[in-house]
Amino acid sequence: LLTVVVLSWVGLDQLAARFTIPDLADINQRPAIWSDTVKIIQDFWLTGTGLNTYGITTPFYQTAVPGQHLREAHNDYLQLAAEGGLMLGIPILLAIFALCYEMRRRLSADFGSLFWIRVGSITGIAAIALQSAVEFSLQMPGNAAMFAVLVGLAIHDDGSTASPSRSSQG
Repeated sequence: LLTVVVLSWVGLDQLAARFTIPDLADINQRPAIWSDTVKIIQDFWLTGTGLNTYGITTPFYQTAVPGQHLREAHNDYLQLAAEGGLMLGIPILLAIFALCYEMRRRLSADFGSLFWIRVGSITGIAAIALQSAVEFSLQMPGNAAMFAVLVGLAIHDDGSTASPSRSSQG
């Protein structure tokens, strides 16, 4: 019923046009935005500009999208590098490696339905990581919360060991 109401309100023609005509100008602006961000990274490679300062810094570096103030880099990784430099980048990389190690360790110890739950959560984490290369979705609270839930599912300790015989005893 909700779908019918929305379609009748917006109009099927407008909705179809929205998804069939891509906005190529928006897509083509991102490499230029990323190029400006790389200049910020080069100037502040050690300490970065400070968390949540990308929007404050860009007026001094922005050559892309004249007439607009860019508050996000449209790439979470570049924005973190610009705002945090190596001082934040190195701990983040260490945390990512630790997370990957733990997910692999937990996944190899799983069997049954828990294995597939972890596979699904790891797939979701990988999808978010891929999207973060071209968007700033983790800056939206709902997406960040979903990411946190997926990480929790991926590394959750259910208290069992890798041995199927132990779970059948208890």
